[in-house]
Amino acid sequence: MDAQKLVYLSQLYDLYHPLLTDKQRTIAEATFSNDLSLSEIADALKITRSGVQDHLQKAIQKLEDAEKSLGFLKRFINQESLIQSLESTDLTPEQRALIDQLKDVM
Repeated sequence: MDAQKLVYLSQLYDLYHPLLTDKQRTIAEATFSNDLSLSEIADALKITRSGVQDHLQKAIQKLEDAEKSLGFLKRFINQESLIQSLESTDLTPEQRALIDQLKDVM
């Protein structure tokens, strides 16, 4: 899995992990956060490597389906981009304070 895909899936996991089963959550976290291989996870959980892969693929599909339906990550990325654009312009101190408040609620 390439680095860009791993970052994307980690972001999806951060947003939607409550939708996963306990086993899917354990395997996804081991993969995305701890950077463990399928074999390492299989050994730790005492299941087959293909079992880990199956749970991981189901977790990824569930995360991607949630994003497709809800779009929280896309919305967040767009908001971050807009804020960065605003911050690169000449702003009054009051406008900067408002942007800081906006960032706090995001």
